[in-house]
Formats: sequence, C-alpha cells, structure tokens
Amino acid sequence: MQTRLIKDLETIKKINALVDNEGIVLTLNDALDIIVIKNTNTLYAYRNLCPHLNKPLTNEEKAPLDESQTLLECAHHGAQFLLHNGQCVSGPCLTSHLEPIALAWTGQHYTLHLSDAVFVNNRHQNTNT
Repeated sequence: MQTRLIKDLETIKKINALVDNEGIVLTLNDALDIIVIKNTNTLYAYRNLCPHLNKPLTNEEKAPLDESQTLLECAHHGAQFLLHNGQCVSGPCLTSHLEPIALAWTGQHYTLHLSDAVFVNNRHQNTNT
C-alpha cells in the first residue's frame, strides 16, 4: 500500500468546490490519473482507466458523466459505471469495476491510499502506449 498526499492548494480548492454528481480528473506527480467524483456529499476516487480496454475513461479535465450526470461513462465505448462504487452497469464490462482509490481529508490535505498494483499497472500501461 502506498500513500500520496494532495497538498497543492489549487487542487484542494478544485476538489472542495465539487458539487453532487460532478467530478474532475487529476494527474498525480507520478503520471497516475485519477477521477475524483462527489455523489451524495461523499467523495469517491477511481483510477482513470476503463477495465474493458485499459484506456483512460477520458482525457478531459472533467469527469466523463453521462447525460443524466448519474453515471461515469467511458469516452471510448460508452461503458457506464455507478458513481458510488465504480461497478459497470452498461457496456462490455458488466462484471467489472473501476479501480477504487481510498481518499481521505485530514483537515490540511487529502490522502490517497493506493494499492501497489496501481503502480505496477500504471508502469505497464505507460510502457505500452
């Protein structure tokens, strides 16, 4: 398990400014993209990677939400994922989930707890693109 801190004030402001059913894509200093989304006043974080194609859900700065703004949607093939748990509910990856990342506010910064597999997979993905 690895821990990353988000201390940058601009990034903290962006996260704190999120309203329900809104999200942003953040790139950590090790080039790992994560999606932070707010749903029912709770923040959720996922790796910005579709489990079906192993490509980013989006290359944009905003989280890729569907028209109803209640599901994350892959820009490549339209797979849709629940905001609160990352489960695929539509598309070719119905038995899959987005890779969750634990996110916590400490009062001064956000802490991300990432499995070691996230970094192994990220290095593998970066060498294959």
